[in-house]
Amino acid sequence: MSDREDRIYHVNLLKQKAKGMKCKDITEKIIGCAYKVYNKMGFGFLESVYEKCLLLELHRAGLKTEYQKALSMSWRCKSCETW
Repeated sequence: MSDREDRIYHVNLLKQKAKGMKCKDITEKIIGCAYKVYNKMGFGFLESVYEKCLLLELHRAGLKTEYQKALSMSWRCKSCETW
């Protein structure tokens, strides 16, 4: 492996590690927000209540979210409907 190829390899490796760390950081934020909501609210509410509180907490943490984003679904090449 030449010096140039070696440098390219190491740069790509560092980029992969940085991307992995970014995903890990975001995941930790999301899980932390979920725990905050549950610890504050307790149990016994409808799922929709927790969902709205979590959305607010995610915004407070600086994460971009979308509420109930519609998804188009298909099964065996046929459209089921938009959920």
